Amino acid sequence: MNTTFNTPGYVSKYFGKYEFIQESPGLAITCIVLQTFASLVGTFGNALILIITARSKGTMTVQSIFIVNIAISDMYVTLMADPMSIVGKIEGRPFFMQYPILCEIIGKMCTISCIVSLGSITFLSFNRYILICYNSYYEKIFTRISCIIMCISLYVLGIILVLLNYAGIGGHGFDDKSLECIWDRKATYSFTVFFSVCLVWIPLTVVGISYFKLFLFVRNKRKQVTSKNSASNIDNKSLRLAKAIFIVYAVFSICWIPFAILLVADTDDTFSHEESPGFAITSIALQTIASLVGTFGNALILIITARSKGKLSVQSIFIINIAISDMYVTMVADPMSVVGKIEGRPFFMQYPILCDIIGKMCTVSCIVSLGSITLLSFNRYILICHNSHYEKIFTRRSCIIMCISLYVVGLIMVLLNHAGIGGHGFDDKSLECIWDRMATYSYTVVFSVCLVWIPLIVVGISYLKLFLFVRHTRKQVTSRGNAPVIDNKSLRLAKTIFIVYAVFSICWIPFAILLVADSNDTFSHEVHLCITVFAHFHPSINFFIYYFSNEKFKKDFHKMFKIGHNEVGKEPTGQVSISFVTRVNEKSSSSNC
Repeated sequence: MNTTFNTPGYVSKYFGKYEFIQESPGLAITCIVLQTFASLVGTFGNALILIITARSKGTMTVQSIFIVNIAISDMYVTLMADPMSIVGKIEGRPFFMQYPILCEIIGKMCTISCIVSLGSITFLSFNRYILICYNSYYEKIFTRISCIIMCISLYVLGIILVLLNYAGIGGHGFDDKSLECIWDRKATYSFTVFFSVCLVWIPLTVVGISYFKLFLFVRNKRKQVTSKNSASNIDNKSLRLAKAIFIVYAVFSICWIPFAILLVADTDDTFSHEESPGFAITSIALQTIASLVGTFGNALILIITARSKGKLSVQSIFIINIAISDMYVTMVADPMSVVGKIEGRPFFMQYPILCDIIGKMCTVSCIVSLGSITLLSFNRYILICHNSHYEKIFTRRSCIIMCISLYVVGLIMVLLNHAGIGGHGFDDKSLECIWDRMATYSYTVVFSVCLVWIPLIVVGISYLKLFLFVRHTRKQVTSRGNAPVIDNKSLRLAKTIFIVYAVFSICWIPFAILLVADSNDTFSHEVHLCITVFAHFHPSINFFIYYFSNEKFKKDFHKMFKIGHNEVGKEPTGQVSISFVTRVNEKSSSSNC
């Protein structure tokens, strides 16, 4: 790393060519690969949005104007900013010192692009709010001319903000920590605060409140419609687009809120690669929230399933098993991980057996969770694709044996530690009691491959075959003009479990890679901490997946808390919470792959 003295008393350290890759190869390669992937996918995706919108028949709708504006501004990021950011991570500061104007232009264009993106999302969200909640004003506010003027005004606002740099307010240049051409957060701190509050936080808050009011309005209207037994006058197409825009808004918020916090929080540029209070507080806060939400959510899953009428279905056995194993993570492992980040190693040196037990139980819990998801996914695959074998394989007794066998596998894996194979203890990089990746490297590789990668790949292949089977069957049905023979309730539960599988994969794959990749323990403290905290998020998300993708579970939840009670119909006898499939439905899909 190079050092320069720009002003008296100020020392600037920066990476030269390939130095970032040489110093932190794991972090560097991960960043470069992810950003390359994002650049390619984003450019292709935004180009498709523009092409599909342009090819649409009829005149362009007012909301399409905003959608096109978002796609154009986002394409600058994916087509220009991301590739140049990759150059920055490979070449370092010296490359842009040769072309200072290029770096300044890239940074300014990136700022304009972000303002236009968030502004367009805000206008589009407001468009949906007015259309649904104040329909009589809609055509007066949102004409084609007014929408075009709104879009142009966003570019004008962005240009004004970057031109203020020439008046000595703010700046853009190469950042030696993020290794890209970006907003200079240290140039004028008051301007940075103004930018963060007025152009990020206020729009995000206003849009969030608008969506909350929209939700209350729609729920109230539907209650009135239900009580009067009349048809709803709310346009479902408008609602669907509103939901789509809300997802765009939520993704934008998730991606940019940490950066907005960083701009204001790191006033003295002290958030470093070593000790950083901001990073620690963020990790502790996130893990505390995940612990509380996850414990509450998994407890609700167990309660709602227990309160359901009729016999417990075989798929509910696996869902209960997932909830129980996840509750260990949210109730014990997460709180003790927070203790580790606050107290450090000295606390657990006083209680070495405690740390060993926590780590081992966490390993067992993860094996049981992934194993249950695998078995539940296989359950859906057999039901839909090989229905004639379903009742032979998945009896209540066999499912209980399968669940118990997962705990046995987990216990065998951790008991091998007492034979000198592998280990568990306090990890000084992730700051928690966990699998000791440095104890027996070959055993770590076997664990990663056999108990993470193989199950994930097998489940992925099963879902691919299930998708192809359903698509092929529906094509045959369409060509013959018959009604579909595939049970839609079974498919909906299969989709729910696929989402659970996908979330587990997203959370744990980085950790599985880290276990094997960091064989020499050279990856930085931040990489280990981020990946481990991220992995522990999965038990906190399952409740939301069931709630938003499973109507039966949602109705049982509403009934428990008396939310919209009039809208909830009487349950058929024998139907189990979370289970979309009754015994009759299970027998209805008689086709084989």
